[in-house]
Amino acid sequence: MWRSGISWDSFLPEELIKAWQRWLKDLRKVADYKIPRCYSFLIPGADRIEPHTLCDSSEEAFATVCYLRVFKEDEIEIFIIAPLEQLSILRIKLQAAVMGSRLAESIKFGLVIPINRMFLADSK
Repeated sequence: MWRSGISWDSFLPEELIKAWQRWLKDLRKVADYKIPRCYSFLIPGADRIEPHTLCDSSEEAFATVCYLRVFKEDEIEIFIIAPLEQLSILRIKLQAAVMGSRLAESIKFGLVIPINRMFLADSK
C-alpha cells in the first residue's frame, strides 16, 4: 500500500483492499503453526532421559532451575529447560508483588514491636 503512492487520507482502491483482507486472513493462520522444541537430537534413541530440578533458598532469595539430562550410549547432554508458556513481565511483577505482600504481612504479625506504617515497593 505504501509503495502504491497513495496519500495517508486517500481511500484504497478495491484491489488493495482485497490484498489487505487476504493478508489479514493468512496472518491468522500463523497461530496454527507449531514448531516443536528440540532439546537434543539424542532424545529419539536415548537410553535415559532425566529432568533434574534444583531448588535453593536463603534469607535473601530463592530460586529454582530445571535441567534435562539425556543419556545415549557414552554421550550425555545437559540442557536448561524453560517453561513452554512464557510469563509476561506484568505477570512476573504481579507474582513478585503477591509474594512481597505476603512476606510483609508475615513480618508484621511476627514482630513484637509497634509498626506505624508499612511500605511495599517494586524495584526498578
